[in-house]
Amino acid sequence: MKVQQGLPPNIDAIDAVFGVKNNPYVVYTYGDTLYGLAVTPTNVDMHLWVHESIHERQQGSNPESWWNRYLNDKQFRLDQEVEAYTAQLLSYNRHQKDRNQQAVFLLKIATDLASEIYGSLVSQREAVVLLNRAVKKYRMTPSSFINFGTSGSIVTVSVSVLPS
Repeated sequence: MKVQQGLPPNIDAIDAVFGVKNNPYVVYTYGDTLYGLAVTPTNVDMHLWVHESIHERQQGSNPESWWNRYLNDKQFRLDQEVEAYTAQLLSYNRHQKDRNQQAVFLLKIATDLASEIYGSLVSQREAVVLLNRAVKKYRMTPSSFINFGTSGSIVTVSVSVLPS
């Protein structure tokens, strides 16, 4: 995934729905590029790369169409984010074996998923339930993440999430 400091080509449509244009903490995946006002290849943690790589895969060869649906279809948006947050959580859990830390991370990302940034689609409690259910449904393959690295502004993440 390429990294570009700045805003994606459809920022006006995104901002009309979420009002996040000037938020330096928000990142956006548009096609094979990760955008953000303050994003660099070295300041995004590995687990967020996994999350954004899921969005890159979800968008396929037509990010414009994906974004149009994402912005206008709340259930689609929730489904896409649950898949991406599930991969992010599985990535974290794979590297952090302390179950207390895993629970803290689950609450953090459930809070993110339930936030206004996505349109307050669910409560934090509902987000926890959705993510726990998804984690039980999916498993990481043993070869996941072996191709993680940066080269200039390109980040590669090999993500394999398969239904169990």
